[in-house]
Order: sequence, then structure tokens, then C-alpha cells
Amino acid sequence: MEKIKKIVFISLGPSLVVFILIVVMLSAVMQTAIGIISQSENNEGVGLMDSLPPWVTPEIILTSLQLQDQYGIYASVTIAQAQQEVGGTWDGTSLYKTASVDYNLFGLKATGGMSEWNGKVTWDGTRGATGTYRKYDTYSQGLKDRARLLLTSSAYSEVADTAVNRRGSQAQLEALSRSPWCENQYHTLNGFMEVYQLKRLDDMTEASYRAQYATGGSTGEFNGNFVYYNQADPKWGSLRYVRGDTIASSGCAATALAMVWATYKGDTSITPATVFALGNGNGALVNGWLSRDGCVNATNSNPEFGCTAVHKLDWQSAYAALDRGGAVMVVGSGNAPFTSGGHWFLIIGYEGNTAYLADPGHRSCTWTQIGGSSNGESLSYIKSRTQDMIIFTPR
Repeated sequence: MEKIKKIVFISLGPSLVVFILIVVMLSAVMQTAIGIISQSENNEGVGLMDSLPPWVTPEIILTSLQLQDQYGIYASVTIAQAQQEVGGTWDGTSLYKTASVDYNLFGLKATGGMSEWNGKVTWDGTRGATGTYRKYDTYSQGLKDRARLLLTSSAYSEVADTAVNRRGSQAQLEALSRSPWCENQYHTLNGFMEVYQLKRLDDMTEASYRAQYATGGSTGEFNGNFVYYNQADPKWGSLRYVRGDTIASSGCAATALAMVWATYKGDTSITPATVFALGNGNGALVNGWLSRDGCVNATNSNPEFGCTAVHKLDWQSAYAALDRGGAVMVVGSGNAPFTSGGHWFLIIGYEGNTAYLADPGHRSCTWTQIGGSSNGESLSYIKSRTQDMIIFTPR
């Protein structure tokens, strides 16, 4: 019987081998196809910002791509160097004061450098090498100053050559690693290039980034689709909701919440006049007053509102939500757009140091662009006076 088994196996051997090879080949093809489909599904909806260091904002990306488009200063190398200079850690969760407060991403000193500096200065004793550093009003200003230095200083002529002649990000990274600025830092910089897949930026332009990723606030363009309500509107301004207060006098938070829910649900029957019954019923409001955690719970537990919410004072998360077409509800006190007694309003977009607001207390227009350098007219001022926020992201 054993002999028969062997004879049968031998006689069928070639056919079995061919059959097995076909099965193996088909299996490999199927696994490859499934892997590609799975990878595509896993990457669907994942934006560029999700895989970059947490400190990177759309303003940084957009300005870096502008400099790449115009001058050949590669955005990938820009971000790798900034991570090395001020990121502090490999995951980029901590920034030196010069970067987080003064917008100096590259540790550029105000004195003793390769070029003169007549602008603002700041003292930073947290970097190990203490000194006076350049202080900028925006990240964009600091990025452009770095580009100017690389393109004009004789110390970086090799870097400038890679930019002018578009020799590629790898050549620029190597040249920068041989310069006084980043001498012998190639392996660290290249490590950041690989960890954050920064070379994806090499084939990207400002226009392609805006088209693919910046569909929300980072474009600085308000698309007109955000539902706006004014708390002083005669249709509801005189309604009293708690302690005799009217919506016009004290209903900024409820009005802002009505804007959010009406916008993302696509239901303009939600107004400052109707949001009180809705909010008091689902816990977002308590006797007409905003419950911050209750608002989050009500929003997240009701998918029909079309958005999710989180209650935390975190500007990186706020920027990320705005980049996805979200809104950030902030409260604080101070000069306009705040009030001395405290005021809630919505940030619905931004560009550089300009914020685009849906302010329920604004008296003259459906939305307002706040820009400039004076107190109360800049995003940096809004950030400095914000005491709390609720972040809304479209589902």
C-alpha cells in the first residue's frame, strides 16, 4: 500500500507542482491587491498635518511651500531643520520659548550672526546657550528671514546653489549639514526627514496643498457657508432666558452654539431663539447658561449635529480642526473682539496672524476679518486673551 501511494504521488507530481504554483501565484497577487486596497482605505482621509510634528501649523506649511516655489528653499529641509533646532524632542511635543512665543523656529540670534538684525529681540535662557534672539510677529516672517539668510550670506553659498539650481532636497540637506548652521547634523536631520516622510513636500506646491488639504480655515477664505447669527437680532435679541437677562445682553455663548449646530447639521431652524430648549434638553445648556462639558457630550452623542467636540485649551488641536473646516468657540476678556466682562465667539478660519470670526456680538456684518498688529485685532492677541475653548470638527 505504501508503494502504491508513492507511485500515485510520483505520477501526479508534475500536475500537482503546476497546480500548486498557480495557487501560490494567485494567492500572492490577491494578497498584494488586498494590501494595496487596505493601505488605501487606511490612508483615506488622513491629511498631511496628521503625520507632521505637532508644532507644525498650516501657516508654516504654506509659507515653506511658497519659499520652495519661488526660491528653491525646500520645505522638507526647512521643517527638518526647525525640528532639530527648536523641537527639543523627537516627537516634537516641546518647543523652546523662542519658537512657541516669538515665532523663531531656527534659533536665530539677534547679534553675532551672519547678517545684521534691526528688528525685535527677545532673551531666552532656556536653550542651554543663552542669548538675545530674533523675535518675529508670525512664523511666516521668521521663515522668510531664514530663506533670505540662506540665499544671501556667503556662509551658505553651497545651500544657495542647491536652491537656485533646484538640485533637490537631498543635496540641500547635505549642503546645510556642511554649513556653520548645522555642521555635522546630517544624520539627525535626515532622521527627521525619514520619520516624518518630509520628502512628500518636494513635489508639492502651495496651490496643490491648498487644493488637497487646506479645505478649511488655513486658506484664509471664508466660503460663505457658515450660518451666522447675531445675538442682538430683533427676532430674538429681546428674549429673556435666565435671571431676566436677554439674548442681546448675555446670550453670546448660546448664539455661538446655535451657529455651530445649524451649520454642521445644515438646519437653520436651530437659532438663538430655539437653541435654549434644545440645549436645556440635551444638557448643553443649564438654565440657559453654557455647560462646556455638557455641550461636548451633547454634540458627540448626537451624530445629526454633524460634528464632534472637545473641551480643551489647545491651539494645536484648534488649528487642526480649522484645517478640516471646523470651528473653535473661544471665551476671554479684554479688548475687542472680547469684552471686559467676558465674551464667547467663533474662530472659523485663519491665515498667518489673521483670524476669521463669526462673532455673535458683531453689529455690522455676518462675519468679520480681524487682522493687523494692534491689540484686539490679531490672532496672537486673541490667543493671549483666550481663557477656554471648545473645538468642533466636522464628522
